[in-house]
Amino acid sequence: MFLHVPPSCRSGVGTVNHVQLKRHHLKLQIPNSVAPGSMSKLEQDFQKASKEFQRLQADLTNTVEARQKLDYQQSESDLVLKELKKLTPENTVYKLIGPGLMPQDSGEAQQTVEKRLDFIKKEMQVYGMRVQHVSHAYQFYSVQ
Repeated sequence: MFLHVPPSCRSGVGTVNHVQLKRHHLKLQIPNSVAPGSMSKLEQDFQKASKEFQRLQADLTNTVEARQKLDYQQSESDLVLKELKKLTPENTVYKLIGPGLMPQDSGEAQQTVEKRLDFIKKEMQVYGMRVQHVSHAYQFYSVQ
């Protein structure tokens, strides 16, 4: 992480210097005539904004990862449901319970998978809204 001050912003009395954190694309405006005691306040504001931005990055990463897991679970459950629909009454479905396989009614298994798919779809909507919310906040900090 390093600060970059463009040469065009380094001179001129009464102008505003733009300090940009390249890695995170944060911008902090610092007037040229800063009082010696107020610099620590600006540094504190910068550190606060930087920590918030890093928190948003972590939250966005975690939310996207959770959404990807749900995508995987949904595609896996879709495949299971397709296979269950292909079964005939003579076929036997087994469910893993603890260390052993127990026979299960194919209709019951199909209902269980359908309920799981409904739950996954609802969770994907929730995570989709979270991704949009965090992305919006993330863009707010990256534009400032």
